[in-house]
Amino acid sequence: MDNPLLLVIWILVGLLATALFLDIVLRTVAIGIVLPIFERRPPFGIRPSFPDPDAELIEFPTTNGLKLRGSLHRLPNVTPSGLVIFCPEFGGSHWSAKWYCEALINAGFAVLTFDFRNQGASEHLASYRVMHWLSQYEVEDALAAVNYARSREDLAQLPIGMFGISRGGGAALATGARHEEVRCVATEGAFTTDSMMFHFTVRWATLYIPRWIMDRLPDVHVRITLTLVRWISQWRHGCHYLVLEKLLPSLKEKPVLMMNGTKDSYVQTEIPRQILKKAGGEEYHQLWKIPDAKHNLGREKDPVEYDQWLVQFFSNRLA
Repeated sequence: MDNPLLLVIWILVGLLATALFLDIVLRTVAIGIVLPIFERRPPFGIRPSFPDPDAELIEFPTTNGLKLRGSLHRLPNVTPSGLVIFCPEFGGSHWSAKWYCEALINAGFAVLTFDFRNQGASEHLASYRVMHWLSQYEVEDALAAVNYARSREDLAQLPIGMFGISRGGGAALATGARHEEVRCVATEGAFTTDSMMFHFTVRWATLYIPRWIMDRLPDVHVRITLTLVRWISQWRHGCHYLVLEKLLPSLKEKPVLMMNGTKDSYVQTEIPRQILKKAGGEEYHQLWKIPDAKHNLGREKDPVEYDQWLVQFFSNRLA
């Protein structure tokens, strides 16, 4: 080739094409590894729950023409000082509210709880294959619970707080960020999809990909691959996984209490710290690291202090 400049251009084009091909191959391999791990449901130890004969059974509409079912707990002949809407964990039941919220009920709060769609006694959306990752459907259901409470004459004037466990904690945070009438949010074992994906990818990637490759990959390259995994899984499960990080700044003016076990092997303490940082920092919010507690089992480990944290938090914000 007589023209040196043209030769250089062709060499650069060839190098770029080769780099693009290798990038596509690497991403395809990574997606093939990460996707089944992302969609594998962790073996959560869900605490057994039992019906409460003193609770009022409730039913209310949500989106997609579905009905949600749950229960309302409160002391008889006592005017509640506030309303706490409880969002159960993935695979759990609305009856678990009696265990987690027993101290709140005895302190004079009304506790409204429900089963998310495709879970427990609530109706199912056929096109949705439910996962442990937070989707727009769980947030729509939690918002529907707030609207239902506001539609009842006996609850309409009560100040509202949210309390959620694990995936239900994510729904509680999103609802607090999106609904102006929610004053505060408490969670145990809550997480966000993107932060969890990145955390475990960086931690375990070298089991599948050589260390020298991982050390040379910029974070943005990893995050783009994880975003592709999330998009593919959304399509496979008929939903949209919520990017909770985008909503967290709206919680700066609303107090948040996050509780997390120090022996939680699924949601490690780094995750709630990241959430609170995006929500304004620990100068606005609280993080209680429950000593020796595993995922969602903080009250089993220390019921007295667990109850004290919850009652104090909601009493200061709602009562």
